[in-house]
Amino acid sequence: MPDDLYVRYMGAARAHTTHRADCATCRAAADCATEKRLMESLTRLQDAYLNRLKRPGR
Repeated sequence: MPDDLYVRYMGAARAHTTHRADCATCRAAADCATEKRLMESLTRLQDAYLNRLKRPGR
């Protein structure tokens, strides 16, 4: 069974990448509010996933 945290982390990465490709504001090198929200989510999930990998006994 896939790791739920990893699946959510990868989903957030895909959502961010897809948004950046589709958003005219982001393509013009200016971050929009949605991009900022998606990046915060991606960063939070990435940090949680990597911190869990660092825990002893994992």
